Amino acid sequence: RGHRLDVLSVAFCADGSRLATASWDGTTRVWHVDSGALVQTFTEHTEPVRAVEFSPDGTMVITASRDGTARVLDVSTGEPRHTLEHGGPLVDAMFSPDGRRVVTLGADDTMRVWSATTGESVSAFVPEGAVTAVAISPDGSRLATAAKDGSVRTWSAESGEALTVFRGHSAPVSTMAFSPDGTQLATGGEDGAARVWETASGALVTMLPHAGPVTSVAWSADGRRLATASGDELARLWSLEVDAWHTWGCAVLEERQGHTDDTRRACSQALASRPQVQPTPPAKPLVSTPEAARPEPETITVHGVELVLIPGGTFIMGSPPGEHDRRDHEGPQHEVTLSSFYMARTPVTHAQYALYREANPGVPEPPGWGDERFNQPEQPVIGLTWYEAKAYCDWAGLELPTEAQWEYAARAGSTTAYWFGDETKDL
Repeated sequence: RGHRLDVLSVAFCADGSRLATASWDGTTRVWHVDSGALVQTFTEHTEPVRAVEFSPDGTMVITASRDGTARVLDVSTGEPRHTLEHGGPLVDAMFSPDGRRVVTLGADDTMRVWSATTGESVSAFVPEGAVTAVAISPDGSRLATAAKDGSVRTWSAESGEALTVFRGHSAPVSTMAFSPDGTQLATGGEDGAARVWETASGALVTMLPHAGPVTSVAWSADGRRLATASGDELARLWSLEVDAWHTWGCAVLEERQGHTDDTRRACSQALASRPQVQPTPPAKPLVSTPEAARPEPETITVHGVELVLIPGGTFIMGSPPGEHDRRDHEGPQHEVTLSSFYMARTPVTHAQYALYREANPGVPEPPGWGDERFNQPEQPVIGLTWYEAKAYCDWAGLELPTEAQWEYAARAGSTTAYWFGDETKDL
């Protein structure tokens, strides 16, 4: 504990001994993991800090803030080494794997590359379309950016020149990672597929299907395996060993209409002449716990909103006919059975709603947004219409509670008129 407002980003150092946290309160803090002791507090930013990351050697952290600057900070001395003036609000900043470069990403999708040693600007460029994911090659020479249309591009970190375009995803790409040797790029998209590409040519090496959006990809240290995580609640480990990949590929073609024998023959000949890889079939998940045996966490946090698990059950919904001031639409009483669901512990705050407005510049200010009596970061946002609340939930991956869920949670397992009893004097 230590931040006054929501924590927006966390990062471990490479050896796992320290944890960095960045907050809406404009501070960045470094903690000792085992003891929980506070190591450093950085207060240089004047606006919320959106991202924090350790340098590969753990001696520095890079922070990105809405105040338009990134800061390279010395963990041991607590002093800032460099202030990087990006020119507008920042949403992310990261070190290259070799620690020689720093990359900053602005809210306007402008990207800049800096020297981590001198703090001088190396290059700048603006990718086409909104950036949904970023990756840096192991040697720091290339950047990869993904756009909302599913395309991926690589860029020269030194000159900002566009190098290669990768096309294949039919929905936004949300995660990317270069292989340890930099020769391949793995991407994961909302279209339910992970793909592996040749970095130099942009050629597709293999496609790894999933039953839900792919949310994370990670290479093994030797580059021979790829781990993927997906919205289907599974993590999978894929083998990228040299193997009879063309056999698998042609089996896929057999299942699809419109491919002639000549097409399949040409495909087989072409694939047989190049390095071949095959995902381990069937995709063996690292996490495969049956849902019934997987306990749901009591609390989860989504975009800073803490959700509490409400255990499912059966209750009598509605008010009894003789209840004081009962309205017709509050009956008749009937039995309702609900599965477990999550509900926010508190109303959505100004700080949480501000993240949504920052990510969606066209969203108008709610009533009272500029009134200092009601617009403090920890105060609830007010005056939203149902449609505005629904739009926020859609963006944040949340759901508005149904009337049955709301009443069930409010009753808290009681059968009385109010959760504490039947007498209004106790209200």
